[in-house]
Amino acid sequence: METKALTLLLFLLIFVASSSAQFLQITTPKENTVSTLHRQAVSAIAVPNANVQLLVNSQIVKQERVRIDGIVDFLNIEVPDGDVVFEVQQLNDDGSVIATQQRSIHIFGKPSLLSISTERERLYADKSSTTAGTIHVFDKWNYPLQEGIISVAADSGTILSEDIDETRQGVQIRLTDGVAEFEYQAGTNSGVAIISAQMEQAEGTKEIYLNTPNEPLTLIGLASGTANASNRTGSVAQLESENAFPDKTNADGRLAVYARGTVMEDYLLTLSYDSDRRNRSRLFRDVDPDFLYSIYGDNSMLSYDGQSKRNLFAKLEQNQTYAMFGDYNTDLTKQEFTLYSRSLNGIKVGHQDKDWKVTGFGSLTDRKVARKELRGQGLSGFYDLGSTFITPGTEKIHIETRDKFHSEVLLRVEDKYRFSDYDIDYQQGTLFFKQPVAGIDNNGNPVYIVVSYEATSTTDQSYITGGRVERTLNDNLTLGVSGITEEQSPSNYTLFGGDLKYQIGNTFSLAGEMGSSSNMNGSGLAYKVESSVSPFAALSLKGYYRNVESGFFNITQSGGARELGTKKYGASGNYQLFNETKLSSEAYQQKQDALVGSSTLTAVSGTLEQKLAEKFSGVFRIEDMKYASPTDTLPNTNDAHSTLGTAKVNYFATEKLTLSAFHERNLGTSKDNTRPNSTALAGEYKVTNDVSLLGQQRFYESGGSLSEVGINTTPAEGTNVYGKYEIGNAIGQRRNMASIGLKNRLKLTNELTSNFSIERTKNLGQHIGETTTPDHSAISTALEYLPEEKPVKAVTKIEFGDDNISRKWNFNFGGDYRFKQDFSLILKYRVMNEDAKTSSDYRIQHHWILGLAYRPVNSNWFNTIAKAEIKRDKNYYVHPFINYGAFIVSDHSYIEPIQRLELGVKFAYKIADESSYQFSATTHTLFYLFRAEYDITKKFDIGAEYRLLNQTEARDLLDGYSAEIGYAVVKDTRIAVGYNFKGYKEKDLVDYTVWSSGPFVKFNVKFDEESLGIGK
Repeated sequence: METKALTLLLFLLIFVASSSAQFLQITTPKENTVSTLHRQAVSAIAVPNANVQLLVNSQIVKQERVRIDGIVDFLNIEVPDGDVVFEVQQLNDDGSVIATQQRSIHIFGKPSLLSISTERERLYADKSSTTAGTIHVFDKWNYPLQEGIISVAADSGTILSEDIDETRQGVQIRLTDGVAEFEYQAGTNSGVAIISAQMEQAEGTKEIYLNTPNEPLTLIGLASGTANASNRTGSVAQLESENAFPDKTNADGRLAVYARGTVMEDYLLTLSYDSDRRNRSRLFRDVDPDFLYSIYGDNSMLSYDGQSKRNLFAKLEQNQTYAMFGDYNTDLTKQEFTLYSRSLNGIKVGHQDKDWKVTGFGSLTDRKVARKELRGQGLSGFYDLGSTFITPGTEKIHIETRDKFHSEVLLRVEDKYRFSDYDIDYQQGTLFFKQPVAGIDNNGNPVYIVVSYEATSTTDQSYITGGRVERTLNDNLTLGVSGITEEQSPSNYTLFGGDLKYQIGNTFSLAGEMGSSSNMNGSGLAYKVESSVSPFAALSLKGYYRNVESGFFNITQSGGARELGTKKYGASGNYQLFNETKLSSEAYQQKQDALVGSSTLTAVSGTLEQKLAEKFSGVFRIEDMKYASPTDTLPNTNDAHSTLGTAKVNYFATEKLTLSAFHERNLGTSKDNTRPNSTALAGEYKVTNDVSLLGQQRFYESGGSLSEVGINTTPAEGTNVYGKYEIGNAIGQRRNMASIGLKNRLKLTNELTSNFSIERTKNLGQHIGETTTPDHSAISTALEYLPEEKPVKAVTKIEFGDDNISRKWNFNFGGDYRFKQDFSLILKYRVMNEDAKTSSDYRIQHHWILGLAYRPVNSNWFNTIAKAEIKRDKNYYVHPFINYGAFIVSDHSYIEPIQRLELGVKFAYKIADESSYQFSATTHTLFYLFRAEYDITKKFDIGAEYRLLNQTEARDLLDGYSAEIGYAVVKDTRIAVGYNFKGYKEKDLVDYTVWSSGPFVKFNVKFDEESLGIGK
């Protein structure tokens, strides 16, 4: 019945339309429809056989005749992002419009704005408190997107939601019906946690305030002491320290305490004290996966809660306020001119809330900060830092991509972390990355390896103080001041500055910063102002002015040395003229002062981006660039001038494949051009939303070229799925990832990942106005085999490089395997070869590591871990040459043949050889330690130990033995008496050169909060 009524109504409308030559009605789509489809269908009813046309945003796209049933369909109509207005016009025979009707819809654009909200903004940092969160994503017209994948991460705590794609960084959640839901769990560190989310180019953050939980006080400690009455015979003149061979009565002891818990009702205390703290020459004791032994036969991972190179670490915190003493990073990294990033040991305080951010620090140190910037070479390494005076644990490494025309502009920054991203050899002063570091990105922008570290020095200790105060006055305005003072002679170094940021949504922003420095060599200022305005969605304007005086000095500033003596200003704008037409322009001037004069670069450009056809788009650009250099530099290009025309055509072959052709030509009459003519072909294939395969070949008429093939990821890192590296009962996930992982970017199968890159540049140094790129070529390829259900992991990588100085290649292999559940091994091998082009110099390095672990699951009477290591370094770059090699094998076994009897054996053997011009030497070093303990009763035990260190060639012998009987006075308290002998025999002497022996008494006490009656 309903169908008949609709049919009757339709014929009635047609009849009415037939009686009126001007009837027109759009039936599809509905008014204010919102869609993701860029192909739409428009239907209308009109006078049968009438001539009608369809306009999209005032542009005619199609003409049709109305069917006999009075219906006209416009099918497969392509529409752009954003607001779309369909207009159907009925035409007379002469083409004049006699009737018209419009219908407005919206096509979702790309993600532009992302907002995060949580049910709770404050949680206890107890590793159990949670809050639910939601994410909404909007396009630039402020329409909420309905579907997509969002990546969520937290810098502290955990995102508990199910990860629908573990190959990508962060936790991937699904946006459904305009909402994405997640759950956040607090960690154990109070303060402010930042939840970040990203969907394509849209990013957002949310602060969660983590309050100090009420934790029961936990305290554990160890006190030990030894007193002995020794008799020493022989001379100690040749010994480094006579304390190694005590004489007469002496005593020694150790106290170690760790405590954590709530004190004074609502303050959280973390305390660590060790009177015999080791490794005082380093900060931040990260666990080296190859330290001592490479595999332990279990999946545990050691971490440090309170790190300090001194005896004491202490931290007292209440919610977002803290005071601490220990190792810390200054973390003044958000500004440019007053950036101050160092690793220190001392006092640090901080506070943060919605209105204030305050931090202050002080340190007494004999270290000096050093900074090194290296260009990437398309290889993983080795990259030479040019220094061996690096304080272990203090290096900060990140990869910077800078604009090739505006060196002050950071396009991308990737922080790198030791073991997970790179290996560092402190003795050699070299870096080797998990992934190759490109020399340029796919747009020709330079890529730098930026390294800062605390360098050892022979100067006296001096103080450093500094801090920052930041005040958020309202939702729009933030002000900040920073200050640093370093004690130096004859005058202190000071760095002070201020900054502001004012922003009104996406409409207007204003940012400014000023820094002032002073040291023994002079003083200087640096300041900048940046502003942007977008009065409506289609138009955005930007402008900037910056000046860095030659006397300004901040060694921790990224790229600061390149900017000294520069004055830069410019403006740019973008205007979306039509949906398929975009206009942009830029004008800037850069002036840099030098001893030989000043150079000036002036450029003005205009760009048109236009859709050309269904699968084609084009970019057309005109740029006028003038360069005037100092008289004593670049004599052939003192007055270079180019008027450059650029054309680029993109062909969207499929949804995943894009092909491009590019040509740039000098249009002016000047013979001294800033850049030569060039032609390029490029392609990009999107494997996933985050991973693309890129290829580019560019030719310059002057003879230069640029070639690139590789994998690009967004974000830049590879997989962080540590679970794929774990082998249960053999090695833990994070330790194995740090040991052999490569962080590959391309997933070939569920078990196999890959990475590859090709990079070649030639004669790019002649490009005036751009950052110079040295000639080089590099090839890198890598594979990781990480099956989850099999007890095996394997990785390999090989690279080749060539530049004007040398040819080099390197090869890496790593793998581990578990035999059943008891026996496991790990094997690592790395070789690096470099040959000089202009001489016969070369260097080749080999490094083998084999680790073994036997940890039986069903029985525990015998356990052993072992390691074998081979090193070889032939260095003919130094004169005279150095040829060094070493073979080291070590083992640690624990045996319990019968109940109450425990045997421990340590063994190490090293062969080292070194040769140079008219010199060669080989040494054999042997070490044994054997210890036996037997529990006579629950109270009494006896023990004996023998140790031997023998250097064969020198015929040096250091040995000792001891025996003791112990008594457990009370629980966790033991007293022992015994006799100790220690002797040193040198070369051909019949008797000992020096020896010490005598009785001793020692005690060991373990205690905790319960035994001390604390916290009851």
